[in-house]
Amino acid sequence: MTLVEGFAGTEDDLKDLGKDIKTKCGTGGSVKDGLIIIQGDYKEKIIGWLRDWGYTLTK
Repeated sequence: MTLVEGFAGTEDDLKDLGKDIKTKCGTGGSVKDGLIIIQGDYKEKIIGWLRDWGYTLTK
């Protein structure tokens, strides 16, 4: 499982980001309590995509 946390934005934006990540990974997941939960180990790929999409990462 891969967790994305600390998103600064609206709930709708978080849901949209979660959907985009799930689509890129080709796997399931959910958005719940401010977290994006992705089934599987996609940490490095997600970090790369978030950077490509202009997000600033703290970890």
